[in-house]
Order: sequence, then structure tokens, then C-alpha cells
Amino acid sequence: MNKLQLLFILIIVNLGLFSEHLDKLNIALSKLEYDKDLFSYELETEQINKNKKDISKVIFNPDSDPQYKLVLKNGSIPTESEIKEFYKNSNNSGRNSEFEDILGERYNFVTIEDGLELYEFITKRDVIPKKKSRMNGKLWLNPDSETISRILIYNSDKIDITLGVELNVFTLEFTFNEYSREISVIDNMNMHFSGKAVFLEFDQESRSKIYNYTMLD
Repeated sequence: MNKLQLLFILIIVNLGLFSEHLDKLNIALSKLEYDKDLFSYELETEQINKNKKDISKVIFNPDSDPQYKLVLKNGSIPTESEIKEFYKNSNNSGRNSEFEDILGERYNFVTIEDGLELYEFITKRDVIPKKKSRMNGKLWLNPDSETISRILIYNSDKIDITLGVELNVFTLEFTFNEYSREISVIDNMNMHFSGKAVFLEFDQESRSKIYNYTMLD
């Protein structure tokens, strides 16, 4: 066997391995559920701003009106003013419809970390609405179960939000759990961002746990 034949065999083998990686990735991506009206669930969020913590628990049911219900605020039954503030600040447009937009169009296999396949990508669309903010992404795939384990979105350049306001650091992380063999759902969502607003610096973090998913008829 000459060197050219050996090189050809190595190329064919590597293409086969790459194709196998992509097949498993496509299967795993197909399991991610985007339809927010498919489930009811509970959501606990801890927001940290300048060492001040704010913890809330929300129940989401697409068949209810309103769909989101604030049931606990810092461990207590929320007051009327806290409920009004919650609905004033809530974005009820749907977590999963936005989630689909921050996935990639193409994925590049990088390496294997602790048994998980690591891929890198660029988000399909802008992460921050109406701002040029497509970001970098990393995705960890469990090849045995053909499921997504974790996704990390992060910026590489600062983003001008508006006059005098810039975002220097932005990270958004998801971890996933199997609802069934065909469906994977988000079980944790963590976000951190920091920057400057005129002469003031801001630094905020939120950690969300999503659980008790129930599929609706």
C-alpha cells in the first residue's frame, strides 16, 4: 500500500466518523422541544444584583389565563403589588420560541470532554432583539443517549445597547434532562451579563430551575 492509498483510506475513515457525529447530533437536536404550549411546568428563579438576591417561583400553564402565575416571592406568598410588578415585567412571548433562535445552523465538532462530544457554532439570529448580537455557542452531546447535555452562549465583542449603555459580558447556559426517549427539556437556565450605563457599572446574574414538567393533552 503506497502513501497515496493510505491517505485516501484515512480521509474516508475520518469522513465516516464525522458523518456519525453529525447523525447523532441531528437526532439529539430533534429531541429538543420548542413548543411552549406542550407542557405545564414550575420555574424557580434566583436573581442576583449587587449581592442582593431575589427569589421567585412561577407556575406556567398554557391553558390558564394568565399563563404565568407568581406563587412565591422570597419564600412568601406574594403581595398584590409584587404580583402587579411581576406581570408588568414579564415577557410572556414564550421561552422556547426564543430558544430555537439561538441554536446554530452549522456545528463544528471540536473534541470529546468527559465522554461528551463538544461542538461549536454561531447562533442563527441575534440573541438581543434589534441589536447586532449573533454570538458564539458551545454544545455538549451525550453520544450514548443521543441527547444534548448542555449549551453555552457567549459574546466575544461588546454590544452597544443604546446611547451610553454597553454590554461587555453576556453568557447564557442551558442544561437538559430527558422527559422521554423522544423529548429533551430544559432543566436549568443561567444567565450573566455586565457592562456600563453612562458612568455606572452593572452586573447581574440569574439562575433558573425548571421542573415538574407535565405534558398536556
